[in-house]
Amino acid sequence: MRAGSGDGSVELTRDLGFWDVTLIGVGAMIGAGIFVLVGSAAGHAGPALVLAFVINGIVAVLTALVYAELGSAIPSAGGSYIFIRQALPALFGFMAGWMSWFAHAVAGSLYALGFGSFTVEILRVGGIELTRWGVFAGMAAHTPAVLLGILVGLFFFYINFRGASETGLAGAVVTVAKIAVILVFVGGGLWVLLRNPERLATFQPFAPNGLGGVFLAMGITYVAFEGFEVIVQAGEEVKDPKRTIPRAVITAMIIVIPIYLLVSITLLGAIDPPPGEPNTWTWLGQVKELGLARAAEQVVPYGNLVILVGGLLSTMSALNATTFSSTRVSFAMGRDHFLPPIFGRIHRTTRTPHVALGATGALILFMLVALPLESVAAAASLMFLLLFLMVNLSSVFIRRRFGDKLAYGYLTPFFPAVPVLAVLIQLVLVRHMLHFGADVLVTAVVWLGLGATVYVTYSRHQKHAKIPTPVVVEERPVLEYSYAAPPVVLPLALPQGAEHLIRTAAGLAKLMDRRVLMLHVVTVPGQLPLRAGNELVPDARDEMQNALDLARSEGVDAEMLIRLAHDASVAMVKTLDASDADFCVLGWRRVSRGPNRILGSNLDRVLREANCNFVVMQEPRGRVDRILLPTSNPDQGPLALAVSYALARTLEASHIDVLTLFPKRATDEAVDNFMPQMAAAFSESADIDLGPWSDWRTPMSLNGIQISLRPLRTDSTMDELEAQSLDYDLMVLGAGPGGLLGREVLGRFTWTLANRSACPVVAVRWRAAPLRFQVQSFFDFFRDDGEPVVGGPEDVSRGAS
Repeated sequence: MRAGSGDGSVELTRDLGFWDVTLIGVGAMIGAGIFVLVGSAAGHAGPALVLAFVINGIVAVLTALVYAELGSAIPSAGGSYIFIRQALPALFGFMAGWMSWFAHAVAGSLYALGFGSFTVEILRVGGIELTRWGVFAGMAAHTPAVLLGILVGLFFFYINFRGASETGLAGAVVTVAKIAVILVFVGGGLWVLLRNPERLATFQPFAPNGLGGVFLAMGITYVAFEGFEVIVQAGEEVKDPKRTIPRAVITAMIIVIPIYLLVSITLLGAIDPPPGEPNTWTWLGQVKELGLARAAEQVVPYGNLVILVGGLLSTMSALNATTFSSTRVSFAMGRDHFLPPIFGRIHRTTRTPHVALGATGALILFMLVALPLESVAAAASLMFLLLFLMVNLSSVFIRRRFGDKLAYGYLTPFFPAVPVLAVLIQLVLVRHMLHFGADVLVTAVVWLGLGATVYVTYSRHQKHAKIPTPVVVEERPVLEYSYAAPPVVLPLALPQGAEHLIRTAAGLAKLMDRRVLMLHVVTVPGQLPLRAGNELVPDARDEMQNALDLARSEGVDAEMLIRLAHDASVAMVKTLDASDADFCVLGWRRVSRGPNRILGSNLDRVLREANCNFVVMQEPRGRVDRILLPTSNPDQGPLALAVSYALARTLEASHIDVLTLFPKRATDEAVDNFMPQMAAAFSESADIDLGPWSDWRTPMSLNGIQISLRPLRTDSTMDELEAQSLDYDLMVLGAGPGGLLGREVLGRFTWTLANRSACPVVAVRWRAAPLRFQVQSFFDFFRDDGEPVVGGPEDVSRGAS
């Protein structure tokens, strides 16, 4: 039966849960900013640093509430840029993207500088003064830190160009490690204060530099509160964004603000200044980015080293994240024709936005060299303030323009008082930031003026979409009739050369009166929003069309699903879950590295994380006439026989020999008692109609295929099946769902026999009972399978994703 004329559907894979995206935001806030900036901020505000964090926290919470509302209603990778484009004239949309690009890039400069300073300090603790050593000899004190910052910046540009980024698990681990380091310092400092409450007297005078010092400290550290924007920027990839984004934004702020306050109290109350210094905050202002590390020496054993190592982790993580974020913004502006289209180009090999990444890298390195650390932080904070100010205004206009047309998952309380109050406070902060220093003012004026010039001379003459590009394209074919049973799912990465897989999936579907769902995953590097993969879809659809036609030529309905995803295995598991599939056909290359590393990292994860019946197939080497099916399980043998029969029909085989192995010591009576059970189980199979098999010694014939039952005694199952494989063209092996305390991909026996067999092997792994699967999943999480296999076409058969 032919399907309709539609050629498939394209879907986006959402794979970030509540804690995934919350930790992304927390990691962006508690990190390099607090490690690098707290010393400088204390030098300006004195004990009023606590007040600076309180006010910054209030401003951030007000804006975060607005972001939570907009992120729930318009979950898009563009974040601020998209919100402002929806609400304000085109110039503001352009300037939002322009400032966001600059702010994230300058924050990257800050983190690169911080990395250089921490590295120099670690070497100093180890007795190495770089300015007296090697190529650094004779340089100014800050120069080695700048050069090391340039090197680490170039390293992460390369990492981002290659398409690698911090994975969800690795990012979560780094975030938890950073929080742990901070809490160690806070715990030590609070212990000192509890034992010596008289130290609270050091908080007098509270604001030695007046409100001006407080505002300067706020300007320096405001960049440390911008992580909630990162949560909203991940909107395209979040599960249930209408609920998840607001909860993640608010939870992240609840975690971060108390930690900042505790750090400031500890830093100023539990630390003594070195001899000759008038007070703690003056000394912290002098040591600047090393303030937290030097202070930790007094409250925690090896505290300096602990903070420095935490700072290195934090600055590297933050530099990678800001390079990632700023590249996304400039790429999106190029795609939307606010910047020249070259910014929207994707590298043919790595699929990364190489031009946008190169421009971002150049901007980061320039700011790293051009400005001192405090000025870099102030410039980034100023741009974030202006950006958030426009977002708050946009929320008011979006409410007025769209009203109840948007499906909000969360509404800002006390609206519009909250965004209006945020705008007023941000205007006050911007005014003070403009007086931070001439270099910050010049930087802001030059960047904004350059942006205005680009807009007037180029952007305003281009055609821009009023609404963000859709991230989901639906093109489902109309099937001739509906199916009660779920589809047979066939993931394909390279349709060429996958004829046997396609015909096998079609044969199974035809046997069980089902349709075939062909899945093709377009992997999009993390540096790009998922919607960037839309331009790769037409080529993918063209490649898949021949596979679709081949499946339909086998007489079954078939449809195509193209999913955009950052992780192919996640997309495959979600497809199996969403379609409620209980059959999936996968390709198996001949060489594998162990029973737990069979098909490559992507498909091995699918086999572990999806609970369905899998048919894992090595490609036949020629004409298939005789199929061997070893089985001794009356409950699961019929499934393997159904697969064998579908293969025989598809490959035009004439014989299926069902081989039941017995121990050498088995009696004739035991054999005669057991074999009728096997014959009865095959007769009652729901998938093939053998009819009553009254005498198991007599072969059955079905559609020209002879099916024989044969018992055999042996002392070694493995050796016997290896010997038997010499006489067959294909062997079908059953693979159980694994042990209760975890499961191997296909099982050690199946893997070993497949490697020793003279003929290709098809493994049939049946699904586990739901409760058993959940228990297995729990224990499998803690399994140590060694170094993961690198994913990619070289790790899987030609026909599997």
